[in-house]
Amino acid sequence: MAFARLAPLIFIAAMIGLAFAGSKVRTYPVDPASFCSFEFTQLDEPASDILVFGTSRAGRGIDAAYVQTLLRAKTGGDVSVQRLSLANPDIPSFDVFYREYLRQRGAPKLVVLQVLYNREPERQALIGAPLHNVRNVLLGDLGDLHAVQKEAEAETSGERLRRGYRPITAVAIDKFTNNIYAALRYPYFSSLGMDPNTICVDDLPLRQSGNWLHGDLPGEPTVEDPRDHGSPEDWAAEVAGYLPLDPAGVDRALEVGQMRRLIQLIRSNGSEVALVLFPIFGETISQGDLASIRSLYPDLDVIDLDTPFHSAVEANEAAHFVDANHVNAKGALVLSTELASQLEGRLP
Repeated sequence: MAFARLAPLIFIAAMIGLAFAGSKVRTYPVDPASFCSFEFTQLDEPASDILVFGTSRAGRGIDAAYVQTLLRAKTGGDVSVQRLSLANPDIPSFDVFYREYLRQRGAPKLVVLQVLYNREPERQALIGAPLHNVRNVLLGDLGDLHAVQKEAEAETSGERLRRGYRPITAVAIDKFTNNIYAALRYPYFSSLGMDPNTICVDDLPLRQSGNWLHGDLPGEPTVEDPRDHGSPEDWAAEVAGYLPLDPAGVDRALEVGQMRRLIQLIRSNGSEVALVLFPIFGETISQGDLASIRSLYPDLDVIDLDTPFHSAVEANEAAHFVDANHVNAKGALVLSTELASQLEGRLP
């Protein structure tokens, strides 16, 4: 009888214990690149002077170690440059990961932030729904998740937010149950040599994905992505189906609001912000779209890598891409060199 009365308490205590263990072993259903991006925010070193912050296009296109080498050679100083990339332009994830970076490492002097507008039609319906994706829920701090959600509620309205809204209590329950799941599946994954706490070794926190760059340039990357990237004709057809950039269009309102909140967060902690534009295959940003971006963010520098890149590779553009959205090592050399050149006059 006594055991029957205590059974619910024993069960609750066991679940709490499993959730705590899961938060330590972190056997989460999260892709390795996202996990290593999170580990970058946890490095036991102060913030870099310059942080390049963007998607996989930045990961593929910018070798921060090479940019640092170029800047030090040009200025004779000891400026430090690092890059943090997250796959997919999901702006609330950038907010959550940057809050983690601030808490663990402090504020950079300058954040070079990619303009994070989605161009792929199938992804656009998912913008803001849900506000926090699985990556956020599993890796983010609950307080940060709550803060991002409250800011979104205060500044955004309409069907998109209602569809993406989940009470923070539901997010907390998700986090709790996934930690239990992580604890339960840890023995199996560990037996396969897949302990997530040993995934991000050597330079992977700085590289974040095996096919993103860190210290590879001016030579070839040490690891190349084995995917079948298709042909230039395939890339051109893919880009032809993209949404127009149209930075000030009505369909960009939610993304503009998310970008402005992220910029406000970065600046509120003392960092300067410059926006950066990356190229895609076969399309150069129009002067109208460039002017629109500058008018939307009038007090920020806009580093246009797109226009000079396309001019530099015009004779053989396809030789500088690995797919429609990502440059290869040759393209990265052009982009990283151009970024260093444009940063020289903007050093904090």
